[in-house]
Amino acid sequence: MKKFSVICLILLAAFPAFSQVPNGGFENWSPYGAVEIPDSWKTTDSVSFTNLVPQHSAVRDISDVQSGAASLRLTSWTYYITGPLPFIPGLPGCASNGSVVVDAANFSITPSGGTPDNVAHGYLGGYFKYSPTNVDTGSIEVLLSRYNTGTSSRDTVASGIFQTNSLLNVYTKFSILLSRKNAGNPDTSLIWIQSSPRAPIAIGNGPGETGSRLQVDSLHFSSLIGVDEINNPIQAVALYPIPAVNQLNIRVDLSHTANVLYRIYDVKGQLVSSDMLEPKETSVNISSLAGGTYYLNLLDAQNAILYKTNFTVSK
Repeated sequence: MKKFSVICLILLAAFPAFSQVPNGGFENWSPYGAVEIPDSWKTTDSVSFTNLVPQHSAVRDISDVQSGAASLRLTSWTYYITGPLPFIPGLPGCASNGSVVVDAANFSITPSGGTPDNVAHGYLGGYFKYSPTNVDTGSIEVLLSRYNTGTSSRDTVASGIFQTNSLLNVYTKFSILLSRKNAGNPDTSLIWIQSSPRAPIAIGNGPGETGSRLQVDSLHFSSLIGVDEINNPIQAVALYPIPAVNQLNIRVDLSHTANVLYRIYDVKGQLVSSDMLEPKETSVNISSLAGGTYYLNLLDAQNAILYKTNFTVSK
């Protein structure tokens, strides 16, 4: 009975409950002027496709999905101001569960608003692919906030960001740790996805590279912010390929230098692999593992769990 209880604790610790991001799988889309946008989201396509040279910056992709029938594909684009010249290359294809404010006069793209949400989520997770043009960076950001009646402004409850500049042509599982900034629960969550940086922007010199492509699917919140999250050095985690076959790559973004240990358990709670993580990215040989579900824990030097998730092995 004691062994069974230990196994249950390991599996419960490694498998946090998911909660819904409205239309987080990008399954449902509706017409919006000359284009269509995912329900509960806004995108830059309403501007990029009505520009002098129409360009899709955010589209429903039904041929390349992680799950379900559709995913979101964002592509960086060129803004033509009055004709062939002047122009701004490398504007990000963006999507937000709030608003996407494209201010051509001041050359800015800004997220605002969000979705009503009173849960202090611990992680935002999902799957992505990225194909950068030259040297470019895509990102996924999340902000939990609460309106402060005393200051008539919004206070940040928690926030997090995941950035990628590597070519990843297979769906990669990511998790963003939400770092607490203020106590209490939020009233709004704002998610912002972009295929290139959104600043700085200037005529003839955009922030990114036209043609960079970021594919996103299956967004979800999980867990709750822990009491010790402020000391957690992990900002984001990415795992690929999913499902894994002979090798699992673990990429960890840290806020500061720290020793992080990984442990992989099978469904029986038995430890099958353990070692220190390499800086930035670690490749784990899993060729000896049978197909099925496995559980990954990341721990600090005192063996406190910093992050937990599951992944599948296909054989």
